[in-house]
Amino acid sequence: MKANNRKAKFIVVAAIIMLGILLMAIQMVLIFAEGDTPEGTQNNIQVSTGISGSNTKTNSIKEIIENAGSKYINLERKVYTNIYANFKNDLYDKNGKSNEKYFNDIIAQIVDLEKNSFYLIDNEKNIKIFVFYDKEKENYKIKINDVDNFYDETDGETYVGIENTKIVKSANFAVINDLYNSLYLHGMAFANTIIVTSEREELYNGYYRYPAEHIIAKISNSKVLNLIFDEDYEEPIATSSIYANTKLEDIEKKFKNTSYGSSREGYLCYRTSSEYVFLYGDEVSIYPYKYQENEYFDEYLSDYCATGDLDKLVLDFTTRWSSYFEFEYDAENQNLKLTFPTRGIAMDIIGNNSKGITIYNNYYLTDTVKELIKNNKITLESDKDLLLITEQKRRESMK
Repeated sequence: MKANNRKAKFIVVAAIIMLGILLMAIQMVLIFAEGDTPEGTQNNIQVSTGISGSNTKTNSIKEIIENAGSKYINLERKVYTNIYANFKNDLYDKNGKSNEKYFNDIIAQIVDLEKNSFYLIDNEKNIKIFVFYDKEKENYKIKINDVDNFYDETDGETYVGIENTKIVKSANFAVINDLYNSLYLHGMAFANTIIVTSEREELYNGYYRYPAEHIIAKISNSKVLNLIFDEDYEEPIATSSIYANTKLEDIEKKFKNTSYGSSREGYLCYRTSSEYVFLYGDEVSIYPYKYQENEYFDEYLSDYCATGDLDKLVLDFTTRWSSYFEFEYDAENQNLKLTFPTRGIAMDIIGNNSKGITIYNNYYLTDTVKELIKNNKITLESDKDLLLITEQKRRESMK
């Protein structure tokens, strides 16, 4: 009987031990199963999200992006990891306030997870952030759109101003002057278009007066860049019997919606589809202009900002194009002054600094030039019109 009791106790103990071993085996299987990730991925390190003080844990780049309120697109592992997303925020908000903390939070989490270098790319917002991770020092550096210290080097107001930059509104105004229209049809070529009956008088900076014709012309490479009719010019300038000496108040009554100026300011400006027309009551000044994409200008600017080759920039802008108003080049000191008012671009480069290139609101902004401005390569004057500035200087100098 005692032998049977001992045998029964042994069986019970053995069963308990076997059950314990089985439970431990099941637990181990579950633990290993939870640790598995899809083949080819390495996102299995849990880190704090760091967003808004959250204690939530995450174990994938996709979660980091989505926890930041952005849309994760995909990931490519090449020489560096390329992470594509549509970010909730741009680099600056609509008021020009920096979103640096937002992006730094995302970057810090991915660094903790990856311990490697990577790109964050948003093609819709033209954002390309490169994070270089130094494995030996265990620290990282950030370059945004190819600019080191992006938020120190760029200006939020300028960044936002790019999207709001546009040429001044056009006006319902038409030039009907035969002389000017003939010039325009002949590509503004002075020769064989304007018949001169008197000796011309040289004024300054390419301006010449033709007394008998009662005109003044700014000429560069035989092209008229600016044509001025003095108060004694007798032919009509525009519709509704507008002459060079018509009072501003009378013009303003007929054409109320000016592009710039008013009778109180002493001038009226009307932008048409192809001209800027300035009227003063004692003269009329007309500039032909073009507001359209210029792929050559964009190419020249991009190339110069990438290479710093000022000699080539000068050749690019002066060999093919002759509509510049000013041109001075000091090759030895790498200083350049070159202006294209009718295109909205002026260069006042000192010591080969690309920031001396200024884009005005009458320049047709393309994505290429927008990126150069955003990346602090060139300067933007979003609220200034270079043709208006040029005419104001011209008028003042001839008083």
